[in-house]
Amino acid sequence: MDVTGDSDSNVSEHGANAAETHMVRTRFPDYVMQRMLGNDASALYPEVSEHIRTCSVCRAELDELIEYVDATADDEIPPAPSCSQPDLSFLRPARPLSVPSQMSLQALVIDTLDRIIISFSQALANTIHQPVPVSQFRGGAQGDWLYRYHVERASATQHINVTVDVATEDRARKQARVRVGVEMLTKDVFNQGGSSVILRIAGTSLHGETDEIGFVVFTPVPMEAVGDMQVEIRPGALPEG
Repeated sequence: MDVTGDSDSNVSEHGANAAETHMVRTRFPDYVMQRMLGNDASALYPEVSEHIRTCSVCRAELDELIEYVDATADDEIPPAPSCSQPDLSFLRPARPLSVPSQMSLQALVIDTLDRIIISFSQALANTIHQPVPVSQFRGGAQGDWLYRYHVERASATQHINVTVDVATEDRARKQARVRVGVEMLTKDVFNQGGSSVILRIAGTSLHGETDEIGFVVFTPVPMEAVGDMQVEIRPGALPEG
């Protein structure tokens, strides 16, 4: 709807009165607004009232505008038709990854020397089993990420977060790799090294020390034994000062 009109069309429809017609049409919005406010629009805009008395075209346009505004005020305008939802049935549903952010502390103890000892069991391994791609595992290992055990504030005295990740190393040989992360919250993120880690698995003790970002990797280890392994952590020294 064009309430202001077009000068060329006005000339053809109204001849010499085109200028007057254009002026009147520019008053239509104000005319309708005053009418909505309960005021006497005819008295406020007598030129509009006089013009539409003799011009059926403008009167029809004004009536249409009034009808539209009244419907808008009464919330009677029908909603625009919604677009149909796209068909995404061809997409395969993503496998949910619900890695626990914090596991039960039942498997973790802290001895009198402030060593953190995590004793795995088959029941715990079944609880934290996560068969997902492991492309993000350190070293770009191929295979599946089997387990993740994560404990925040594992040591109240040093404010340490501990993570133990287990992934397949060689499925044919039934070998796995174990990555232990020790995050000391009181140290810089690139100065996390120095924590001693002992992995006891299948009757063997493997010793390692975390690197500058707080990780140590043990590989290969027998896959069937990871459910009963034990991880002992001796946190590195606190920063001076």
